[in-house]
Amino acid sequence: MLMRQASKKVKLGTLDIPAGTQIYLSLTAVHHDTDIWGENGSEFNPSRFNESRNHLASFFPFGIGPRICVRQNLAIV
Repeated sequence: MLMRQASKKVKLGTLDIPAGTQIYLSLTAVHHDTDIWGENGSEFNPSRFNESRNHLASFFPFGIGPRICVRQNLAIV
């Protein structure tokens, strides 16, 4: 799970998020979402990464944004 805090008022889709609100992102829920990954979203399928993703934040095992894991590049190598 990732936790972020909105530093200013922001709109996410249809949600209005006030400044100071803490947002919790469930990695497991996003990484297994069938709307993003298709019906086999829960299956191990490395070839799904051969195609570009629908959204930047559809896969973020090392976090996303300015607080991304500093060891991401080392882990991928």
